[in-house]
Amino acid sequence: MIKAQIPIGNIVEDFKVGNTHIMICDDDCRDKTQEDKARAIKRMEVIAANAIAAGKYKPKNNQEVSGGNV
Repeated sequence: MIKAQIPIGNIVEDFKVGNTHIMICDDDCRDKTQEDKARAIKRMEVIAANAIAAGKYKPKNNQEVSGGNV
């Protein structure tokens, strides 16, 4: 078994899925200013708009999202 040697930061979630141990840290976003957060959201908007324009985004229809209980 290979175990990655990743530095562990501030763990906010720790769980297993099958044989995979998942630890989620918030180090990248914990100490951000409102301006940093606004810049990140704007960047995500640009990435999403580019994906939609390129035809790479395929939205699910309501049946798939709600499990058929429309």
